[in-house]
Amino acid sequence: MWSEVLVKLDCTNKSLQGKSATVDVASSLLCGLEKNVQHLRDEGVHKYASKAKNVCDSMSIKSSFTVKRLRKVKRMAGEIDG
Repeated sequence: MWSEVLVKLDCTNKSLQGKSATVDVASSLLCGLEKNVQHLRDEGVHKYASKAKNVCDSMSIKSSFTVKRLRKVKRMAGEIDG
């Protein structure tokens, strides 16, 4: 997952640092990068989670996460929850 993100960031970064970079080109590059990262965040998570589950299954490793208990926060008398 990170290699995919970093490759897109690197390509955009190199294009922005070029001598021929203009404001309109930079704007379109950044908008495109934002859309790519948003797409990865929305849909890529499921893809990479299923890949990780398959790897865990092939290595006979438990692929589920346990739910941790909520920690109790000690409060002094008169404190407001927040």
